[in-house]
Amino acid sequence: MFHSLKSILPMKQLVQFIVDLEENCPLHTAFEKIRNLPFVKTVYLNTKKFLEIADRKQTYQIPFDEIISLQAMGNYTQVFTTEKTYCFSCSLKKLLQKLPDELFVRPHRSFAVNRMFVRTWGKDVLEISTGESIPISRRKKTELSVA
Repeated sequence: MFHSLKSILPMKQLVQFIVDLEENCPLHTAFEKIRNLPFVKTVYLNTKKFLEIADRKQTYQIPFDEIISLQAMGNYTQVFTTEKTYCFSCSLKKLLQKLPDELFVRPHRSFAVNRMFVRTWGKDVLEISTGESIPISRRKKTELSVA
């Protein structure tokens, strides 16, 4: 079987990382370090279908299909789900990097919305299934009309 250069490079990095681990490193710590490597995290998130966020002393795992919308508030982001609302000390831009582009749309620089929860959209607003109206910025109108 042939592998592309893209798939071989991460494996070499992973092998090198494992070789470089300390001998006395506990197994759970080693797995945590490996899981936090950028290319491993991408594969892990795409296969698990949830957003994993470490905030303060707790790690949250929020399924993609439960996330309704995200709202930026400076260096914090509120994540609205079907069950509850979370507030994380992480920018919206960083959180969106962990989410699949095909599932989330960003109608405004302060908002991101799960496409599954979009009910209707008009000229200036996007209405989601909770009844909330999300503004559509002038720059994003052309992107949304194509999507």
